[in-house]
Amino acid sequence: MNEQLSLYSAHFQLTGRCNLACRFCGQRKGMLASSRSDELGTADWLRCADELKCAAKDSGHRPEIMLWGGEPLLYPEFDRLAGTLAGQGFSLGIVTNATLLEQHADIVCEFLDRIFVSIDGGRADHDAMRGAGVYDRAAAGLSAIRKRRGKLIFLCTVSDLNVDRMAELPDSLMEVNPDEIVLQPLIYLSKREIDDYRSFSREFFGCDYPELTAWQREDDLDYRKRLAEGVKKLDERKFPVPVRFTPHGYSGEQVCRCRLPLHHVHIRHDGAVGFCTDYFGFSAGNVREASLMEIFSGSRANRFRQAQASGCLSICRHCPWCRQQFGSGIPADILYHYDFKNIINELCERSEKNLTDRK
Repeated sequence: MNEQLSLYSAHFQLTGRCNLACRFCGQRKGMLASSRSDELGTADWLRCADELKCAAKDSGHRPEIMLWGGEPLLYPEFDRLAGTLAGQGFSLGIVTNATLLEQHADIVCEFLDRIFVSIDGGRADHDAMRGAGVYDRAAAGLSAIRKRRGKLIFLCTVSDLNVDRMAELPDSLMEVNPDEIVLQPLIYLSKREIDDYRSFSREFFGCDYPELTAWQREDDLDYRKRLAEGVKKLDERKFPVPVRFTPHGYSGEQVCRCRLPLHHVHIRHDGAVGFCTDYFGFSAGNVREASLMEIFSGSRANRFRQAQASGCLSICRHCPWCRQQFGSGIPADILYHYDFKNIINELCERSEKNLTDRK
């Protein structure tokens, strides 16, 4: 690799278990199966954190850890782990569905710098996607962390169920006091993309990824048309907090170059190390068998970087986060503010082109 590797950031997937069964979630559809028996212990996570901190010293960056799952608050020693990591100087975040926040409010308020909450609109929309009564449980959790010091960011999934109300979703969320709202389209892959990736993975990485079929979808033309209309309406609105829309690519488009593998790792609940938080099929190694830096700078990790840089990984085309990184996709400053005209035009062009191609 010609580019300099500098590890300072990690996702710790504390558990694959979740207390919800959201309709659109790939993990619920069999992408991630786990039990407490295969989860790393607190000592394992702290060892990984020590290695990350040592690696970050030379980077000039404060080491960062994002805690997620599954539902990370199900991890039995969450409070102890979060408190210890914060005390060691890490910038700490969490991705949670908020339904268990009441039991962990003190820790979250004191130690978390960023609190990402998955919430998809008001009570009717959220419960339709995540289960009856879930909105009220999440709202109670959010009320319990009103005195937080960290930034509260809502991750709102725009699905077939709420896409027609996309421009009104931020209004419905203001009652639970976010600091920022991120609207995210559904992530999915076509059968062809899944087959292409699995074939490439078997040949290039020596492993298959049958669980990827959990993300399969073909009938997206109507959804994409409605999404483009929603973005257009969103452009006409002003909100009291920042609102971002994070688009992703579709079949036939160029794969964005992701820079995360140069400085970031994703450690699964069972110790496997990869680079992506949405697709887990590839592993560069396991922290139960090797040090984090050995894995990060090892041959399998470099092989993944080469494949990603070459544009061979179809799964990367659908990543909304990749498109916000410097030098790839839609600039972050366009996404952050409310001028969505470029995004509207892009979504409309995609839809029209896809319709033409299928005729």
